[in-house]
Amino acid sequence: MQRTIVLSRQQLRQGYSRIGGLLAPRRLATASLQLQRYLATVEELFPNKPDFASRHIGPRKTDVVTMLNSIGFKSLDELSEKAVPDAIKFKRILNIEDPLNEHELIERIQRISDQNEIWRSYIGMGYHNCLVPHPILRNVFENPGWTTQYTPYQPEISQGRLESLLNFQTLVTDLTGLEIANASLLDEGTAAAEAMSLCFRHNKRPQGGSYRASST
Repeated sequence: MQRTIVLSRQQLRQGYSRIGGLLAPRRLATASLQLQRYLATVEELFPNKPDFASRHIGPRKTDVVTMLNSIGFKSLDELSEKAVPDAIKFKRILNIEDPLNEHELIERIQRISDQNEIWRSYIGMGYHNCLVPHPILRNVFENPGWTTQYTPYQPEISQGRLESLLNFQTLVTDLTGLEIANASLLDEGTAAAEAMSLCFRHNKRPQGGSYRASST
């Protein structure tokens, strides 16, 4: 139940006003009103749309209605009923959960990932835990452009890996002053095998030579 506050003449002279049924200085009331107008403007310009599909799938509701009218259907369900033959229709109700919006799905994934335990790696062969600077982690390895459905073909993750290697090579040339720097696509042991196969292909002799590897 909202309280009604009646201001006395003395309170009005002192510059008091009402904010949501509470007594407060008039300056605070004016600032609160300006903040409400600002938030309303932000909400109008940037509406909250937690539904992933509405932000990423092209046709809007008006577009869908226009397309359906042009082909003589009233709804997408009616179009599906007409287009899909009865022989291949799935009659049973799918036993699946209700759909989640994007924020709910991210929260669920976060709860599941929080159950992971990061242990010490004993794989060796160059595969070990390392500290990746946050700008590189966020802008290269976690760049959604390499993993989303917007990439045109499969090797999107390889593209991100190639970009990180190019950045590494550029950094090495800047630090050392060398004209050329190179980085393998793979790590230590697999990189050595890659170098060995490169030498083997480059060798024109009918019989392959021997290879030696140093631990230093």
